[in-house]
Amino acid sequence: MSALKIALLKIYFYLALATDPNTSVWERIVVFFLWILTLGPVVFVVDRLHKWIIDYQGFTIGVVLFILLNLILGGIVHQKKGDFDWQLLLRKTNKMVIVLLVSYFTLEVLISIVGENFVVDGFRIAIQVSTLLYPGSKILKNIFILSEGEHPPEWVMRKVYKFQENGDLQELFDKKKNNENYN
Repeated sequence: MSALKIALLKIYFYLALATDPNTSVWERIVVFFLWILTLGPVVFVVDRLHKWIIDYQGFTIGVVLFILLNLILGGIVHQKKGDFDWQLLLRKTNKMVIVLLVSYFTLEVLISIVGENFVVDGFRIAIQVSTLLYPGSKILKNIFILSEGEHPPEWVMRKVYKFQENGDLQELFDKKKNNENYN
């Protein structure tokens, strides 16, 4: 059972005990304080999560949409290949979600300790782009397969995989480099 589910059950039962007419006033007071102690961390975590989602709403929506789009396109590609398996598709999607959550959360906590400045903002943008490119690169690969190599252009695919190797945002979006290296 998850920690959140246990905490919510504790809150419910503490509240039920605090309002039970068969318990003494002293027991009700003790249970009420236990209820507050259990509720506090849950409220804190939910409040922080809500604030983060509001602050990074576009990024959050992008990640969710990319995961869903990758799920759909991956299913179509494997259906076309003839090796479609629901269990495998859902297992790989769940793995992607877990990897994204754990890695992004870890990196976000590390940079939040440093404070706010332009270097941290740049690093946060690089983390968000690389986080989006994990499912995004798979989406592009699936589109590349479905279009039989016609779209996106091969140079775009090379730039995406190069960014995954070195994390250089400027190189990813540099128009001069696009024209010099891939024309």
